[in-house]
Amino acid sequence: MRASYLPLLGLLAIGCAPEATTDTPTRTVLSAAGANHPLASYSPDGSRMAGWESSGGEFELWIADGDLGSLTMQGFKVPGPIPILWSPDGTRLAVARPGASNWSIVTIPAAGGDATTVYSGPGLMYPFSWSADGSKLTILATQAGGTYSAQVVDVAAGTATPLIPGERRAHLGFFSPVGQHAVVMIFDSARTTIWAIDSLGAAPRQLTSEGYEAPSNSVAFWSPDGRELVYESTRTGAPDLWVLDFATGATRQLTNDLRADRRASWSPDGEWILFESERGRQTDLWVVPAKGGDAVRLTNDAAIEEAIGWRGSSRQVAYTIAGGTGSVHAVPTAGGTERQLTPDSVTVDYFELSPDGSQVAFTSRRTGSVLDIWVMPSAGGAARLLASPQTVELRVFWSPDGTKLAFRGLGGGTPDPWVLDVATGALQQVLTWSSVEYEVLWGASSSELFVLSDRESRFSDVWRVPLAGGEPVRLTTDGRVNSLHTTLDGGTRVLVAILGGAGGQLGLGEVQPDGTLRTIQDAQSVWSVAWNTPTGSDSIAVQMDDDGGEVASAMMSLEDGGFRPLGPPGARVSYWARGGTMVVYSGRADQGRSIGIIDLASGTERSITPGAAFDVGAEFLPGDSVVVFRRSRPENRIAVLDLADILSRTP
Repeated sequence: MRASYLPLLGLLAIGCAPEATTDTPTRTVLSAAGANHPLASYSPDGSRMAGWESSGGEFELWIADGDLGSLTMQGFKVPGPIPILWSPDGTRLAVARPGASNWSIVTIPAAGGDATTVYSGPGLMYPFSWSADGSKLTILATQAGGTYSAQVVDVAAGTATPLIPGERRAHLGFFSPVGQHAVVMIFDSARTTIWAIDSLGAAPRQLTSEGYEAPSNSVAFWSPDGRELVYESTRTGAPDLWVLDFATGATRQLTNDLRADRRASWSPDGEWILFESERGRQTDLWVVPAKGGDAVRLTNDAAIEEAIGWRGSSRQVAYTIAGGTGSVHAVPTAGGTERQLTPDSVTVDYFELSPDGSQVAFTSRRTGSVLDIWVMPSAGGAARLLASPQTVELRVFWSPDGTKLAFRGLGGGTPDPWVLDVATGALQQVLTWSSVEYEVLWGASSSELFVLSDRESRFSDVWRVPLAGGEPVRLTTDGRVNSLHTTLDGGTRVLVAILGGAGGQLGLGEVQPDGTLRTIQDAQSVWSVAWNTPTGSDSIAVQMDDDGGEVASAMMSLEDGGFRPLGPPGARVSYWARGGTMVVYSGRADQGRSIGIIDLASGTERSITPGAAFDVGAEFLPGDSVVVFRRSRPENRIAVLDLADILSRTP
């Protein structure tokens, strides 16, 4: 059931006042103050817009006009915001719908109406591109055996066929906007290259060979005339933008900076390319002539901005301005008066308690990849800034002895594991491989890390890496590990996500001493495992897809993967109590999410925070009488820049 969101519409007049900044285009903010509109996108002609709004702990799809007026909720909800793909004629939206064992691709009328399932199958799937005539979609679909591939979905028939029959390497596919060709990105061990194929998936032709390529923006990968493609490459270190001539394979470098340039999109006439850059250690929007030349800065402020793209055929570009608040709080397990630990001057993106509970490490994102890492006493007191490295994620992890923090940082263009000494602030780059290291976890001691890497692998595998030097040891060899979940029994056992379960699901497995993977559960996707499982426990608390496609919690047997529901619908467990008698979760609330406690002996649950914001990521202090959690009020406001004047003055 759709319903117009009248409270927001009443505030739009306040949010749409033009703003001018020195030497940058005039900005019009469309969203009201405090609005959270992540992953919005414009219709091809710029007359409509679609996006997500938080609703009862989930996110609901909305559709509005191009100025964010007449915003109407569509009744379609997902656990978290996901990309929205407009059809070429602007009449339909394609999105993924999660499920317990099967995911679906659905289309939703832009004029409003119910979602229609166009394809459903085992495993995970996401839409990536429409064909020029709107009759087909390319999708990413995980496959049994531990890989993923591009499939072509016939929207009318509801069938899917491989984009490249017989291709066994992992790959993504993108239709040309003029309907004659497609390109694929093939992932082969640590190398990613771009290939051309015809509309039938035949006549493959390799276009790039460096191995450092990535689609800069899957929606705007192709130029409007289908003759060129813009992509990112880390061949010189940080991500830069390159343009590829589809017919000849010739490439030209558009940007070259020490900081990352990302998320490029073509102007409707193909003359300009919009992109995000972290030059000056802040995230701003820039444009550069597509044929090459000097880049022009469009924004210049400390706010974190994310490009949406060009608005139809106009000279306007849209983007989101990230803001809001984030702070760490403590509350008694029995409920009662909260206390805020972190200062209001810092927006906290992630936190973790030290093993003894005496310190809180937390992070605050300064730009897209520059992260401030702080530490403070959990009892309260001054926060101390430890470092501001370039990173690729928000998380940091305490070593077992509480003296170090591990994270993934950028050292030579690809993510590598780093370690930070908490006492001195000294940084150590643990690996300098040219491959991508996706995740890190501490091992049984503070002298080694478990690292997920695509080195020598068709996808990724687990390595044990000593900090004091010595040869890293590859633990798994079949290239199916998708992520590191957690360790058990003092770091001697490693639980991982396995890509491509029985039907392509994200299964749960354990790394065996001989390097093989023991499957625990692969009939339904398991997204995370609660931390601090008691030593010797035969069960774990997990987050997994339920039958309705929502992420829910369950208690799962380590032996055979059998499970039973845990907590209220939509609960997301995060930590065991240190005494092993309780788990803490984040549950759905009318205005966000609340923190709750589940007593494992009785099975009873109770909320201990009001749920007026997004309360997540909770864990217990020693003694289990106090829970520490992060409270956020995220803000993503949509803004538009008019570039007519600045582009007319730029040669």
